[in-house]
Amino acid sequence: MMSLLSAALLLYWAVGIAAISGLALIEEFSPLSQWKSSFMKHLAHPGKLKRGQLGFNDLEVPKRWFTHFYIVGSAASAMALYTISSSSDNNLCITRMLPLILMQIQTLRRLLECVLVSEFGNSSMHVVHYCVGITFYPCAIATLWILFHNQRSLNCDPVMQWSSVVGIGLFTYASVHQYRCHTILASLRSHGTTTHAKRQYAIPYGDWFRWVSSPHY
Repeated sequence: MMSLLSAALLLYWAVGIAAISGLALIEEFSPLSQWKSSFMKHLAHPGKLKRGQLGFNDLEVPKRWFTHFYIVGSAASAMALYTISSSSDNNLCITRMLPLILMQIQTLRRLLECVLVSEFGNSSMHVVHYCVGITFYPCAIATLWILFHNQRSLNCDPVMQWSSVVGIGLFTYASVHQYRCHTILASLRSHGTTTHAKRQYAIPYGDWFRWVSSPHY
């Protein structure tokens, strides 16, 4: 069972890497770059920014379905942590469980942000985007769970290494800024006084938006 799961995850990551690399190569070298650019534009842009004929590029779902990613992710994280803590053949090692604990915190925080902070309006996203998002967290969490399983025979070091301390610090720092950036994006819609105003896109300012266009990702 474990070997089958490992093979499935390996295939998932290999296909993902191959798809991203292939699209990048097409963009750079192939005469199909015009098709790729059109596809990526439809894949990445919100629904209200798209124009053109109906087709595969227009297969969309509501952007508020982003919430599904974090419902599934937080449930998968909780399940992974539960199976580790309740299994009699695993030595409970908090330092080794740290990646899964941080993943649980991340998915729960993003779920709360989607419910309480984000203003999705009538925006949409491509169905490919949705499929990638809904499968990413379960596969990432399953990968971390397998890594923990493969290390269970090793001695547990109860003392947290400096690298883990630095990692937790970076995770906390990035989480705070991601929350601020999502708050800034939500304020662009919530400050609109009319339905028309709330449907418009504005340039965000503040925090890491001063340096890059999509600091929240």
